[in-house]
Parts: sequence; C-alpha cells; structure tokens
Amino acid sequence: MSTEKKAIMIGDRKLDVAAGHNANIASCLFDPDGIIGDSGDPEIRVTSLLDLIPWLSQS
Repeated sequence: MSTEKKAIMIGDRKLDVAAGHNANIASCLFDPDGIIGDSGDPEIRVTSLLDLIPWLSQS
C-alpha cells in the first residue's frame, strides 16, 4: 500500500497556475469558456472538471 500523496492546484487565472508551480505541485487551468489567453503554462488545461479524471488517474 502506497502512502504517497499527490496534489494539484486548480485555478482559473494565470496567478493560480503560478501559485501551484511556486508550491512545487502540478497546476490545472480551469477555463470553462475557453477564453483565457495567457495561461501560465499549466500541466493541464480543462473546460470541465470531469476532464481531470483521466489525468488524475495516471500513475
């Protein structure tokens, strides 16, 4: 049984993505309307939180 824990920062602004990176965790940009231009280079960008399931399921 693994005791390793994982974290991801989910936010809707470039500032949120930067906060995740500053904390040394993955960042997800939540952009339901697909209008955010400058995203801050998140590990994943989603328009629905359900889009995160496959990414989170990866080992």
